[in-house]
Order: sequence, then structure tokens, then C-alpha cells
Amino acid sequence: MKITLEHADLTEPEIIIHGQTESTQVRNLIELLGGKQQKMFFFKNEYEYIFDISDVSYFETDGSKVIAHINKFAFICKWFIGSKTA
Repeated sequence: MKITLEHADLTEPEIIIHGQTESTQVRNLIELLGGKQQKMFFFKNEYEYIFDISDVSYFETDGSKVIAHINKFAFICKWFIGSKTA
């Protein structure tokens, strides 16, 4: 997934999704943005962790990986609780 952030003088943020909008990945993203998802699975050193999304300081991408920064640690994001595929 490619993410582009662009500053604009708008009264509220605008999100535009280009591509296969019916995909599981897009549906999960929409649920996340709508506040329906509260927890995510994260991986570090072959261990699995579950954190509240509110614990994440910020996300970044590295190629096809999405990395979440929580406190001083970086975790690989795999999927949201409630999604059917990784």
C-alpha cells in the first residue's frame, strides 16, 4: 500500500483511496478510520503482541511493510482484530 500525505488548508482532513476499493485491506482501513477497530496485531522478533491503536505513536512504511512505533519500540503490523485475512 502506498501512503501519501499532503498538507492542505482544509477545515477537515480528506482521504482519497485509489485502487481496488473492495479489497480486505481497504475495508480494514476504512473500519480503522471510522473508529470501529480498537486493537491491532504486531510482531517483533517472532513474537506476537496485541496493542490498542491509541498506543501507537506513529506508523511508517518500509517497502511492503507497515511499521508501528509504540513507546521506544518498532513493531511490524500484520492485521486488525476482526479482519479475516492478514
